[in-house]
Amino acid sequence: MDVWVLHAFQKKAKTGIKTPKTELELVRDRLRRLKKELRQ
Repeated sequence: MDVWVLHAFQKKAKTGIKTPKTELELVRDRLRRLKKELRQ
């Protein structure tokens, strides 16, 4: 079994604050790149 850590950050707010869009976009981009690399 492999475990890939694409991104990690500390969420400081306890309630009501969404994960910033830039953080989500960064994770999605890294996941896309990883999937592309694994297909090769």
